[in-house]
Formats: sequence, structure tokens, C-alpha cells
Amino acid sequence: MVCKVHLDLPSWRRIRSSSEFRRIMSRGKAHHFGDLVVVAAPNRLQGARLGISIRRTVAGAVGRNLLKRWIREAFRTNRTLRELPVDMVVVARRMRGNTRYRDIAEALGEFARRWRGQG
Repeated sequence: MVCKVHLDLPSWRRIRSSSEFRRIMSRGKAHHFGDLVVVAAPNRLQGARLGISIRRTVAGAVGRNLLKRWIREAFRTNRTLRELPVDMVVVARRMRGNTRYRDIAEALGEFARRWRGQG
């Protein structure tokens, strides 16, 4: 018997509309982590929501999709981050050949520590 585990992000945790992106980008506070910038604004929900912004100049389609998967996975597996009342947009400024999932996970973990320290 195979046990299926649902690993996707629920739709309520995703920021998709351009109006929500604009609101967060204009009212949020930017936190810089090397080639990643996390722009965050408080929300009134019982958990964090994630938006991802990667320009076409950052990498080819395969590289951009890999970055998006890594960012979503780092968000999904960080319980502390998911429990924060925050809307966040992760902006990837560039992708270097040595960019690793671990770097992204550490950046999002550091963001969670900073955000919790503000409250």
C-alpha cells in the first residue's frame, strides 16, 4: 500500500493577485539576504502567505522554476515562518551557479527570527 502525502501549499497561503503584490511591495518592509529580498507586511490571518517574484533576467525558465520550487519548499517546511501573521513576497535578484536550497532555507529562517524579534 502506498501512502500519499500532500506537500503542496494550500491556496490560501499563496499570494497571486497583482493588487496583493502591489500592496505588499508598497507597504511592506524589505529584508535583504544576499541575492534574496523578502518584502513583508503584517496580515490578520492565522499564518503566513507567500508570493514569489523572479524576473526573466534572473535565469532561464528551468532556473526560475527551480528557484520557485526551492522557495516554496523552504517556506512549507519552516513551521515557525508559516505561523507568523505576515504576507511576504520573496524577490530573487539573481541566480548564481552556487545557489543552493540550503541558502534559501537559511535566509527564510533568518527572516522568521527577525520578524519574531520585531513583535
